[in-house]
Amino acid sequence: MTFSSSNPAVATVGSSGTVTAVADGTTTITVTTQDGSRTDTSEVTVDTLGAPLANVEVTFTIANSWEGGYSASIAIKNTGTQTIPGWTLKFALPAGQAISSLWGGTYTASGQQITVKNADYTATIAPGAAVTVGLNVTGPAGTPTGFMVYSP
Repeated sequence: MTFSSSNPAVATVGSSGTVTAVADGTTTITVTTQDGSRTDTSEVTVDTLGAPLANVEVTFTIANSWEGGYSASIAIKNTGTQTIPGWTLKFALPAGQAISSLWGGTYTASGQQITVKNADYTATIAPGAAVTVGLNVTGPAGTPTGFMVYSP
């Protein structure tokens, strides 16, 4: 068998099939039989974020809702004594929901998993202060889950 990665800048794969993470991103690992008659693939996502920050409080608030969507805000409050110089927020949208617009950061989606990186103007969170991300979501009713904040 042979193994390959569609994006070695994200992950490499050795001759025995061992996958090694290189950087954040997504790649496809392909395994091919010796005679080349069969192949199979698997998508691999690399996320090098460390442990979530302990001294933060995340509050999700729906401002307006309508059939087929809603507008909401996500407040990230620093409950610690040290300034947070930058952040990455991760959460999961319910099945069938998608973000149609977001401000206060930039986002990527992998299925229902959302990653938001701070904008320049929301990067720093002083002790006791909060920053807010706004978003518009389409799809059925439901509240996102699993809010976690990381150092970038």
